[in-house]
Amino acid sequence: MTEKEKKVDFLDKTAEIYAWFEVVVASLIVGLIVGSATYYSNPNPTRLYIAIASVLLSLIIGGFLGNKNRNEKQKIHQDTTSAQSSGAFEENDGHTISKQRTT
Repeated sequence: MTEKEKKVDFLDKTAEIYAWFEVVVASLIVGLIVGSATYYSNPNPTRLYIAIASVLLSLIIGGFLGNKNRNEKQKIHQDTTSAQSSGAFEENDGHTISKQRTT
């Protein structure tokens, strides 16, 4: 693996991690808002437990959605890489153009 490929691989992994955190944090913020509204509308221990459960559930759902999103992007990346290696794309003055079949 060349130095350039290592840098590209590092940047790809960094982008994947950032995208995963973005999905998880967005879900967590929604859970915090729902949990806060649940608890502060009538503060008591039961509502506190419900609020904590909603925040934990949103964190779990965010992790699940983040992993699903990551797996889909890896699948797309693999499909694109295999298409490029099979010659489905051609270079034209530095721009990538997909070859289209005419029937």
